[in-house]
Amino acid sequence: MSTEVQLRRNITIKEGKFPEQKHVESDDDFNVHKQIEVLVRKLEEKAGEIEDLEALNRTLMVKERRSNLELQEARKELIDGLQQCFNSATKIGVKRMGELDQKPFRNICVQKFPAEDWNMESVKLCSLWQENIKSSDWHPFRKTLINGDLQVCSQSLKFVYISSLLWPYSPTMKKGHKK
Repeated sequence: MSTEVQLRRNITIKEGKFPEQKHVESDDDFNVHKQIEVLVRKLEEKAGEIEDLEALNRTLMVKERRSNLELQEARKELIDGLQQCFNSATKIGVKRMGELDQKPFRNICVQKFPAEDWNMESVKLCSLWQENIKSSDWHPFRKTLINGDLQVCSQSLKFVYISSLLWPYSPTMKKGHKK
C-alpha cells in the first residue's frame, strides 16, 4: 500500500469511521460494562432502600409527635386531677414554674402598709412583677463590681412560660437545692 492510503486508513480509524474497527471490543471492555451494570443495579437498590428508610423515618416522626402530644395531655390531666388531692401534709405537690411566689410580697406589704391595705397592695405588686417577667420587652439588668469597675450584666430571660410540675416537698429539701 502506498503511504497515502495508509494515512487515510489511519485517519478513518482515528475518527472512528472504519467499519472493521468500530465493533471490535476487547474482553476488558466487556468486563467493565458488566461491572458498571452490576454497580448501577446496586445503586438503584440502595436508592430504593434510602427512599424506604426516609418514608419510615417520616412515619416514625409523625408517630413520635402524636405520642408526645398524648403524653403531654395525659401529664396535664394527671396534674389537674392530683391537684385536688394534695394538701399540706402530702410530700408531693404541684408547683407552678415561672410563677412568682406571693409570700415574699405579702410579708413585705404586711410590714409597710396599714392593716386594711396590705393584702390588696401585695396582690397588685405580685401581679405587676408577674406581668413584667412574662413580657418579652422587659429586660432586667444586674450591676456588679468586677475589679473595681461597675459592670452591667443582662439576665436575658426573654420568654417565661408558666407550667405546672409535680414537685417533691419534704422538710429535708433546701430552697437552693436543684433537682
